[in-house]
Amino acid sequence: MRLNGASAKIGHKVASRGDAMFEKWQNEMDQGNLAFKMRDFAAAEKHFAAAIEMAEKFGHNNLSLAQSAERMGDAIMAQPPLENERAEECFSYFQHACGIYEATHGPIDLKVAECLTNMSKLLLWFNVEETEKFLRRAMSIYEELNSDRLIEPAEVLISLLQLDSRKEESAQVLAELVKKFEAKADTSPLPLAVCLASHARRTDENAVAIPHYKRALKLLAGSSEHTALKVEIHVALGRLLFQEEESKDAERNFQKAMDMGECAPDVSAMVMEEALCRMARLQTYYYQDYKRAEDLLKRAEEIRDPNGQVPIGSGVHAERGFLARASGNFEKYAEEMRLKVEEAREAIATDSSEWKDLRTMTWTLNCIALAPIELKFGNREEAYRLWKIAMDEGKPGSWMVEKARFAMALAIAKSGDLDKAKALADEGLKLVNDGTTGETLSLMVLVEHALGRTDHIEMLIEECRKQSQKAKETGADEYGSTTTSMLNFALALAGAERSSEADKVIDDVFALHTDASIFRAVILEEWANVFDDENLEAQAARLREQSKAIRTRIYERDAQLSEETTLPA
Repeated sequence: MRLNGASAKIGHKVASRGDAMFEKWQNEMDQGNLAFKMRDFAAAEKHFAAAIEMAEKFGHNNLSLAQSAERMGDAIMAQPPLENERAEECFSYFQHACGIYEATHGPIDLKVAECLTNMSKLLLWFNVEETEKFLRRAMSIYEELNSDRLIEPAEVLISLLQLDSRKEESAQVLAELVKKFEAKADTSPLPLAVCLASHARRTDENAVAIPHYKRALKLLAGSSEHTALKVEIHVALGRLLFQEEESKDAERNFQKAMDMGECAPDVSAMVMEEALCRMARLQTYYYQDYKRAEDLLKRAEEIRDPNGQVPIGSGVHAERGFLARASGNFEKYAEEMRLKVEEAREAIATDSSEWKDLRTMTWTLNCIALAPIELKFGNREEAYRLWKIAMDEGKPGSWMVEKARFAMALAIAKSGDLDKAKALADEGLKLVNDGTTGETLSLMVLVEHALGRTDHIEMLIEECRKQSQKAKETGADEYGSTTTSMLNFALALAGAERSSEADKVIDDVFALHTDASIFRAVILEEWANVFDDENLEAQAARLREQSKAIRTRIYERDAQLSEETTLPA
């Protein structure tokens, strides 16, 4: 529903408390607010729409109409992502409410500032200049009224400036806010806590972010309010602590977020999903408690908003993938992947938008991920079909197509159909270049070995060697990229029955890191599974043994730290 252009007809009577029409309007507003609180935003919309229709009869520019329109905007905004038409509709409600508030109370009014802030959020990705104008006006109103709510438009402005590549200006605004709110942190801690959390979210340095999050929580500790903010901070802090290998502290923060947010209606479903999912990953990686991880993911499934946004870097489906690879149990993950592949196929069939190419690429990636899982379950023809989709839909010569081609060729060679495998391999060998990934190269070696052809193996192994050496020379192993490159090389060597050379490469992998990292242990465990899949048991056993040794060191270190923190002063 949209507001009528005239919105209210002058001359109609103005309802007042005690009036039957007003009571009906108030009832619709109460029902809408209750539905909103219970996160039933579609129901809230219906009630607010009915309230708008009634309020339009109360008179020109009446506050009941402004309140109804504003709440309608809130209900629509609570249902992201908003397509263009819905965003415009939402904007029109806030704009109309803002006009009534300003006409009634004047330009310096809290409600005017609230509406301007919401309007700016809707414009953020479409009109930088207009968004900034709304935000700075909202900030000036809050400053004029000496309101701590200044932080609300200020946070959006900081994001806008960063998006507009004005990072220095963004940092300056944030620094000024921190300074402003530091002065009254004792009497009004919330704005400073919000500032610190905002600063923590925007820095890439965990050493800066973690103390900010911890101080923000300390500032909020004495209040029974602001549950949503506390939960968000606990989740964010837990995520960073886990990255820093402080698993026990990370676990405590995830647990606090789960406990606090479980019955708090103002905590978003996405934040709760992330809390449960990240706790599930900790249980998977650190404790290897796969049953507990699956229970957490089931709970996350129950509370997640199916139409809402997925937590960045997490979410039920992503965490199921981590759990499946760690535990070796792919049944639940395979069910989800099959559903995703089919849904994507149906969506692409009718998609003519600018996003079709991206959605097609996502579909092909899901096909590539699902194919080897189907093969594990003995669904050979389905695996072939999925690899064929990736080869047909992907860009010729791309890493996706070549990975699918050689994975399929290897499966076919293992099944005994060497002529068909040879035809696939020969076509792919023509496309080898500097951009061919280490994973594809190692697959090619395995295929050539399965075919009993040695003429191409040395060339492919040499390409693997170059990639491995280049990765080693970078000196960094961010996200395990160097380890992955080197183990692809080791896989190629072992697959070509050059075990002693493969073992030397694995020795170099072990020498890359001397610190005990849970993520390092997980990477080695996952690679042990890869070597097992190719019946390379000796190398798989070495990787598992090293991973186990790393885990032993981690648990001993953490037990010692736990004892030290509980010792009396």
